[in-house]
Amino acid sequence: MKKYILIADPSKVSRFVLENYLKGKYKILTATSYSEAKDILDEFLPSLVIISYELQDGVGLDLCEYMQKRQKFRSVPVIVLTSNENDETLKFKAFGAGAIDFLEKSKVNEDFVKYVDEIVEIISISDISGSSAWIIDNDISEMQFLENILKSTGITVSTFSDPSELFKKLKKGTPDIIIADLFIKKMDGMELTKELRHKKSLKNVPILILASSRESSFMRTLQLHGANDYILKPFSAEEAILRVTSNIKTKKLYDDLEETNRELFKKATTDSLTGLYNRRFFMEQLEHVNYNAGRYGHSFGVALWDIDHFKNINDQYGHDVGDMVLIKLTEAIQNSVRKSDIIGRFGGEEFICIFPGQKEADMQAIVSKLLEAARSLDIKEDDEQIPVTISIGAVICKATSDNMDKIIKNVDELMYKAKSDGRNKAYINTNKKIIEVT
Repeated sequence: MKKYILIADPSKVSRFVLENYLKGKYKILTATSYSEAKDILDEFLPSLVIISYELQDGVGLDLCEYMQKRQKFRSVPVIVLTSNENDETLKFKAFGAGAIDFLEKSKVNEDFVKYVDEIVEIISISDISGSSAWIIDNDISEMQFLENILKSTGITVSTFSDPSELFKKLKKGTPDIIIADLFIKKMDGMELTKELRHKKSLKNVPILILASSRESSFMRTLQLHGANDYILKPFSAEEAILRVTSNIKTKKLYDDLEETNRELFKKATTDSLTGLYNRRFFMEQLEHVNYNAGRYGHSFGVALWDIDHFKNINDQYGHDVGDMVLIKLTEAIQNSVRKSDIIGRFGGEEFICIFPGQKEADMQAIVSKLLEAARSLDIKEDDEQIPVTISIGAVICKATSDNMDKIIKNVDELMYKAKSDGRNKAYINTNKKIIEVT
């Protein structure tokens, strides 16, 4: 299906030349004035707009600004054509209004057609809409040129002229790419790159440098300091889009890979129902804590608990309610312990927790909180309150603690003692005596 191109130009000759060059590949819409062009835009969404600097009822830049103010047209690239050759003031105004390029009408030829083809094709396949780019540059005209190019691909762009502004915004979030000119005030691109690479949050964020030098050793130095890519000035719109697209897509691949690895790690180490560590991973953590206790002279606590009469809950109310009890109890326990404590689902209705650095004197209060967390659960089925209690076995392990199997055996025996002695209670072995907690 042919794409639409809107040509807004009061000159019949200019429109005729442009239309004849482009009509073979595109459906051409033409206008002579700002108002006509607006009416066409209300009906069609073109892939490109080519505007003469001067229109019958105004200047072409007014149409640029009109499009920039409307979300629907912000990703439509605009090329401004002029009869005034080498007018840098008009070029600056065009970029400020949102144009991606500013060209002389005398340059409209077969090469211009190739240029249009490349712009339309690259934007249509860039597939980076919704991404974000930060640009830092002291050259306002160059920065606006690049900003407009990237906006035409659907990228959200933020611009900075001072490095401190960029670092301030980093506290609130990170972009998908950072584009920096090699020579900026206060901190050049080399220093900026080194500073940015110290930020863990930017590990996968590509840094693209705008440079004028073709010296290969200089470019290698840039990349050694953390730059991912560079663009040599002056650069074209299609080159900028290609480089930015390539780097953002690479970044997203790394992001996806890390997310996949996180998901795989989560599946391998946690219980799918409660989100707690599974037995295998918990035992690895216990081994680690036990080793550190012996090496550094720390003590730690371990508590194992089992839900009392859990089979009766499943039989009477159903497994869905039983699952809800497991989930609610998990939440209550997590709110009762420290973030540094390590909780795992040991199997079925059994749970276990490591308390790194736990002092013997405080262990009784900790166990009391666990008992109360279960007792305080508000779980109802058909307006009937379901009572939930747990039985706990706990130990304090000194720096010269036993091996893991013995630790698990000790808390298991204490938990079963609590069950056999009536449930809804705990026993703690402090290596001096066994304390009952009710």
